[in-house]
Amino acid sequence: MENFYDVVNRLCDLYISYRGRYVMMLPQAGKIFMPKTSSGPAKLTNRAVCQHVNRQIAIGVFAGAHASKFICFDVDLPDPSEVRRLMDAMVFYGVPRDLIYVSTSGGKGYHVEIFFDGLVYTDRLRTFFDCVVLKAESNPLKVEFRPTNGLSIKLPLSVHCKTRRVCWYLDRDTLQPIEDPAYVLQIQQMAVADFAAVLEQLPRARPLDREDMCFDEQEPVPALKMKREE
Repeated sequence: MENFYDVVNRLCDLYISYRGRYVMMLPQAGKIFMPKTSSGPAKLTNRAVCQHVNRQIAIGVFAGAHASKFICFDVDLPDPSEVRRLMDAMVFYGVPRDLIYVSTSGGKGYHVEIFFDGLVYTDRLRTFFDCVVLKAESNPLKVEFRPTNGLSIKLPLSVHCKTRRVCWYLDRDTLQPIEDPAYVLQIQQMAVADFAAVLEQLPRARPLDREDMCFDEQEPVPALKMKREE
C-alpha cells in the first residue's frame, strides 16, 4: 500500500485518545484478549495499528476515563434501514450528513460514527446517543454506545476475528463497501464547538458551555468490562 503510514496515522488521529490498554483479536486463532505486560495492560502502540492495517491482528480501542474523540453507534443488526434511520436522526439534530461515516463490523452489523477535532465528555456523547436512538426508534438492545472506558470498539480496515471479512468503510448513500483503505484519509472531523450547538438543540438537554466540551487529561481507569466480539 503506497500510503500505508498515512492510513495508520489517520486511524490513530481519528480513533485513539487513550492508549492505556486495548483489545487484540487474532483472526488466525479466533481469539480475543487484552495484551498484558508484567506490570499490567500493554499500552496501545502505533506498531499494533500497523499490524491491524496489515490484517495480521484486529484491535479494539477504549475511550479515556471521561472523554472520547469519536462516537460509535454499534449496530448489531443486518438491516440497512436501521443505519439510515440513525443517520436521518443525526441530521435532524443538526449533524451534517457528510460528517457521518459508516463501516461494516465484519459480522452482521454496522458501525455508524462521528469524529471530533477534540475530546468530548462521554456523558455529552451519551446524551446525544440516547436522543438519536429514541428519534430513530431503534432497539436499544441492538444499537450500543461505544467507546467507553470499559467497553471497546473494533477499528475498521482489518478483518473480523470469526468471519474473516474485511471491515470496510461504506458509501453512506448506498451502503456498498469502499474497498480502499485510503478512504480513511478523506474522513473529516466535526468541530467540538459545532457539536456543542447540536447538544443545545436536544430535547430536554441543558445548554452546555462550549469551553466545557474539551477534556485534556487522562485519569485512572475503572474496572474493565470487555465487549464480546460479534
